[in-house]
Amino acid sequence: MMVLDILKIPFTFFENNNEFEEKILQLLNEDRLHTIFTPNAEIIVNAYKDKNFQNILKNSSLNLPDGIGIILLTKKLGYKGLKRFAGIDAMINLINISQKKGLSIYFLGAKEEVLKDMIEKLRIKFPKIIISGFHHGFFSEAEIEKIIEDINRSKSDILFVALGAPKQEYFIYKNKEKLNVKIAMGVGGSFDVLSERKKRAPKIFIILGLEWLYRLIQEPKRIIKRLPNLLYFLYILLRYDKKIF
Repeated sequence: MMVLDILKIPFTFFENNNEFEEKILQLLNEDRLHTIFTPNAEIIVNAYKDKNFQNILKNSSLNLPDGIGIILLTKKLGYKGLKRFAGIDAMINLINISQKKGLSIYFLGAKEEVLKDMIEKLRIKFPKIIISGFHHGFFSEAEIEKIIEDINRSKSDILFVALGAPKQEYFIYKNKEKLNVKIAMGVGGSFDVLSERKKRAPKIFIILGLEWLYRLIQEPKRIIKRLPNLLYFLYILLRYDKKIF
């Protein structure tokens, strides 16, 4: 396991799933809420521009290197062989750990029908999963307190929040003193994939770190929205040096 600062954000790199599980078990033994976020290239560009968002990531228990962009930045710093850790893979690992340890899970985010499909699929794939509650992601500011009450009433150990970045990170950070869970993790669009309403990239895309490209191919409208940040990341990558950034 290695912790490395990239654009002022501490990233944790794991050699394998066993190392990740050891770290999770350590966090679970501590008497406070721990946060897990999975920044990719677009997220760190947003954090570079938004100091409040950067502060949220800086204070997270774990930031996992979700995209190939993070790995490219580590190579610019002279580190070789570090591995990316996709958010959906970390989520699946956490579900496996929860099964072994008898921990309960609350899901927050996505549409109601997506949630129900995902839960149905998860119960087949993970027969010992303990789902203590769930709530869709289309709620108003006025509803947040009731949602937090529901999460706490469920006595969940793990909270997965799929509201998209940076909304999910802000939600967890703003409410971390109110949430009585052990781990809260932002998981982006993972609910859509686990519900099987959206396909994950083929293995060759995953191996090459090109899942982002596959998602753009699936949803070309995302290109227009994300192009400015992707171009800005390219600028950072070309100029990346600790003295500059």
